[in-house]
Amino acid sequence: MSAIRRSAHAVAHWTAAGLVLVDSLTNRPLPASPDDVALLDRLWEWTSVDRLAAAVGRPADEVRSRLARFRDHGLIEDLSSPAPSVARAAVDWRPWGAATAWFHQATRDVGFDADATGQPSRLAAPLMPRPQWPRRDGPRVALDPPPTAGALPETLLARRTWRRFGDAPLTRGDLSALLGLTWAVQAWGWAADDCRLPLKTSPSGGACHSIEVYLLALSVEGLAPGWYHYDADAHALSGVAPADAARVGVYLPGQSSFARASGIFVMTSVFDRVLWKYRSARAYRVILLEAGHLAQTFCLVASWLGLAPFTTAAVAESAIEADLGLVDMRESVLYAAGVGARPSDAPGWAPFPDGTTFRRTPPDWRRSPP
Repeated sequence: MSAIRRSAHAVAHWTAAGLVLVDSLTNRPLPASPDDVALLDRLWEWTSVDRLAAAVGRPADEVRSRLARFRDHGLIEDLSSPAPSVARAAVDWRPWGAATAWFHQATRDVGFDADATGQPSRLAAPLMPRPQWPRRDGPRVALDPPPTAGALPETLLARRTWRRFGDAPLTRGDLSALLGLTWAVQAWGWAADDCRLPLKTSPSGGACHSIEVYLLALSVEGLAPGWYHYDADAHALSGVAPADAARVGVYLPGQSSFARASGIFVMTSVFDRVLWKYRSARAYRVILLEAGHLAQTFCLVASWLGLAPFTTAAVAESAIEADLGLVDMRESVLYAAGVGARPSDAPGWAPFPDGTTFRRTPPDWRRSPP
């Protein structure tokens, strides 16, 4: 080690097992002692191991050994080693605070267990907790049933998550509709002479529209299998990297049924677009909300087209970002949606890949007219 200092993203917190130190960018917790915290506290500026050892009155070899543990967990920076790309990108996140970076990293690349059917496993609880209705003691006011006829109600009522798909490829026309009606710039709004903001079919906090979308084409008319980036202004695709259905199990762990889909649309966020306007950590919530808005728009468009859509947050961010050549915290994977043809041998909605049926019963308002 030449010169060292503590990471700007180091966090100390207590667990049932004791004190833990963690760098919010590496998310590798290290059991620690109050002496470890005191040692890190002295590393607020670049210094040498010998100077640090002299300052704390401990042998240099002992201090060097403790610092090696810190370095292995990302808790200190070494001037002789270049900072990783994610650390350089994280500099711009400082206005959002350590909590945002920690949440971002702690919720990436988590394990997703699946049962024998390929479905995410559930907790062994007898029943899902029920909402407590009514929530108020005041008088109940019965409402007329909502409309069910017309293009919009029928599309909303048709929206379901599918996990079984037919063999027909996604047509170029349907692909154009999915991309154009979900992610395309519909117009530019000028807030000032030098500030134009994209207007789309889904809302975005401050009209920042940080979300980009990459298509993993698996069975798309006229497209070779692989990754494509969608240019939302030009309404055009550009090839990025080769990939095929064999990679779906890597990208969407425990969800092998999605390899039969025609295409998977992965949403990323270019964080600088939001940092440009919002310096509060709450902006990170807004980014996640935007991804949800777009996913719902996508599912409605797909349902309107008579396709079989799905969404999933169970994504292996690092694997996708590596194949797309993205730098985490500069542009990161958030969410995935996909679509396929509806299976010809299924009478209707196919929520399970093994053909299991899904029993449905009506809610109270459908059973009891007001």
